[in-house]
Amino acid sequence: MPIPLGYAALAGFQLISSFQQGETIRDSAAISREVSELNAMYAEIDSYEAEQQGLTEEARYQSVIDSTISAQRLAFAVQDVDVNTGMAKELQNESRLVGMLNKMDIKNQAHARALGFKNQARQYRLQGAMGQAQASGEASAVQSAGIMGALSTGLSGYGSRAAKK
Repeated sequence: MPIPLGYAALAGFQLISSFQQGETIRDSAAISREVSELNAMYAEIDSYEAEQQGLTEEARYQSVIDSTISAQRLAFAVQDVDVNTGMAKELQNESRLVGMLNKMDIKNQAHARALGFKNQARQYRLQGAMGQAQASGEASAVQSAGIMGALSTGLSGYGSRAAKK
C-alpha cells in the first residue's frame, strides 16, 4: 500500500511542478514583453526628438541663409548696385534656392532618423509579442508533459499494485 501512495504523491508533485513551471514561463514572457514595450516607448521618444532636432537645425540654417543674403545685399549696396535687379537679384535668388534645398535635405535627414527609431519601436513590440506567444506555447507544452508524466507515474503505481495482488 505505501508504494502506490508514493506513486500518487510523486504524480501530484509532477503535476504541480509542471503547472508552476508553465506559469513561471508565462510570467517571464510577460515581463519581457513589458521591457520590450518600455524600449519601444524610448524609441518613440527618440523619434520625436530626432524630428524636433531636425526642425531646430532647419531654423538655424534659415538664419545662415538670411545672413548670406544680407551680406550679399550689403556687398552690392556698397558698390552702389541695385540689389533688386540683374545679377544681384539672381545671386540672391540662387542663394535662396540653395538654402531651400539644404533645408529640405536637413528635414529629410531628420525624418529618416525619426523613421529609423519608429521602425525600431515596431521591432521591439513585435519581438515582445512573438516572445510571449512562444512562451505561451512552451508553457502549455511543459504543462502537458507534466500531465502526461503524472499520468504515467500514477499508472505505474497502479500497475505495481495490481501486479502484487
